[in-house]
Amino acid sequence: MDKTLRFLEIIEPFVNSFPLVIVSYLIGSIPFGLLLTKIIKKIDIRNNGSGNIGATNAFRVGGVALGLLTLLLDFTKGSVTILISQLYDYEKFGICGLICLLGHVYPIWLGFKGGKGVATTLGIMFIVYPNYFCIMIIVWLITFKLSNIPSIASLLSLITTILVLVGNKNHLNSMYIVSSLILVILQHKDNILRIINRKEDKLYFKK
Repeated sequence: MDKTLRFLEIIEPFVNSFPLVIVSYLIGSIPFGLLLTKIIKKIDIRNNGSGNIGATNAFRVGGVALGLLTLLLDFTKGSVTILISQLYDYEKFGICGLICLLGHVYPIWLGFKGGKGVATTLGIMFIVYPNYFCIMIIVWLITFKLSNIPSIASLLSLITTILVLVGNKNHLNSMYIVSSLILVILQHKDNILRIINRKEDKLYFKK
């Protein structure tokens, strides 16, 4: 009985906020990295670099300006989704953030093969938990400065945020946000293997 009630508690936001869920997914599924490289560089980012449509590969394939623009737009997807959800149904921002991230990672337009979700997660955290967002940025910057490996910086910032979020009082929304962070970590499984084998690529910015 307790398990049934718990399950109903988890799926209730999906059922009662179906329009918001759809909007969140559609916003998240906009493939800015793919669109920008096709428009500006006349190439398909999926056939270049790592093949990922996210900001890190956009940096590698298109340079700093294109990478920053991709980062900003993917970041904005997460922030806009949370703002819309809070405007119409404040209690459901956690599930909308998770759905937006699912849209980014599994966009229907690209055969459910999207980005890894770091920038979109940052956009979500910027609105929902600005203090934790600052922690993510600080950890990311320090780790990247020491390693020059974006994936290591991202993983450490995500893990740190999960640890500080565990004790948050708003349990249900925190659960969805933590689920979002875990989803992004899982998208880095190939990176983790390359890190273990010391084969992960480094990223340098020219002065």
